[in-house]
Amino acid sequence: MTKNSLLPYLNGPGIPFSLELPTLTGDAGTGGLPRFPFEIVSDGGKLARILGARIVSDGGGSVRGVFLLFSRDEYLLDEGGISPLTNPDIEAAFRAAFRQHLGAGALIPLSGQMDASGDLQPFNALFTCLHTGRFFHPPCPQCGSDLDLVRDDGVLAGAGLMKFSTSLRRYLSCPSCPATTGRAFYSFRPAGAD
Repeated sequence: MTKNSLLPYLNGPGIPFSLELPTLTGDAGTGGLPRFPFEIVSDGGKLARILGARIVSDGGGSVRGVFLLFSRDEYLLDEGGISPLTNPDIEAAFRAAFRQHLGAGALIPLSGQMDASGDLQPFNALFTCLHTGRFFHPPCPQCGSDLDLVRDDGVLAGAGLMKFSTSLRRYLSCPSCPATTGRAFYSFRPAGAD
């Protein structure tokens, strides 16, 4: 499986231009949870948030301010109902919006986010260290390999979790660790039935 990663674009040493997401300083968030560390331009969407960023040169000079559209860690939609949205529906909406904005010249595409046909491919999950400001793919606590988004409904159902194709729940797991050792699954906020 090809890793689609935003990492090469974030403060990449040796590349002429990179993306910088300025971190905010200040008090911790509410309820003992850390406050979201980046500049939020718009947080009103139920599927995504827009963050402020900038393109910087290898010398640290600001080239241009940009907006980055990120899918949420957890969608703010009610599941169920007459015609519930699912993970594949949300991905299709992101692909359609990408094509529309790309056709209108309203975005700066990154080669790592497009497949061979030019269609949008989601980037792998990223974590950030609040102390160093470095980004990284979440590692498996057992073997250290990168955790991947689990799209296989059979794997999820076998673990007693909600299916990717029929829900809004998303789980990360290690594809390198054998299922026989008790494969672990991770989510932003586990549901009561997880």
